[in-house]
Amino acid sequence: CIIVSINYRLAPENPLPSAYEDGVKAVKWVKQQANCRSSKWWTRHCDFSSMFLAGDSAGANLAYHVALKLSDTQITPLSTLRGVILIQPFIGGEERTNSEKTMVLSRRSPLTLSTSDTYWRLVLPRGANRDHPWCNPLGEGTRKLMNLRVLVCVAERDILRDRNLEMCSVLAEVGNKVEHLMSVGVGHAFQVLDKSELSQTRRAEMICHIVGFISQIGTHKSRAKN
Repeated sequence: CIIVSINYRLAPENPLPSAYEDGVKAVKWVKQQANCRSSKWWTRHCDFSSMFLAGDSAGANLAYHVALKLSDTQITPLSTLRGVILIQPFIGGEERTNSEKTMVLSRRSPLTLSTSDTYWRLVLPRGANRDHPWCNPLGEGTRKLMNLRVLVCVAERDILRDRNLEMCSVLAEVGNKVEHLMSVGVGHAFQVLDKSELSQTRRAEMICHIVGFISQIGTHKSRAKN
């Protein structure tokens, strides 16, 4: 895999949709490499017809909404996303879920309900609440991602657990092929912030699952060519 990491603009100086716009621009930049005859390194190493969008926490929210925007955009030869990988996607809503109301968190938890609410106040347009589609992409009447393979990685000890599981159900109902992985005993962003032995084990499990998800799609593509 060739991994392109996006240095997108951050709130509160640059509230949404700045980050989404930067994500779309990044995909278009990759397209330019595919079309540029002088970009021999890219054409030698990359299959431009096989692209995944991925992110964790806020990055997963970004990956989801960029995929949604790209579904309205002609980006040949990147017109087909092979899949979207959402790791503990940072989403919300006005109505509290059970995990948001009852989850007992450690003092070291990077994401509490109050910090989540603060982040949304900083990033959403002035006057918007947490049912805005950028925060709550699962709301009734909100346009959903469709006809894609989606992997959602959920952390059991995360206040977002129930929202992430609901996301799996909603996306499956509208025609996506959805897989999910539940990482037991760990919390939000454990894969980068928690150095415990349990977290290292769960991180290795998650990486293996992601590799399997990507490889499975690659296998299907190869069989289709044959």
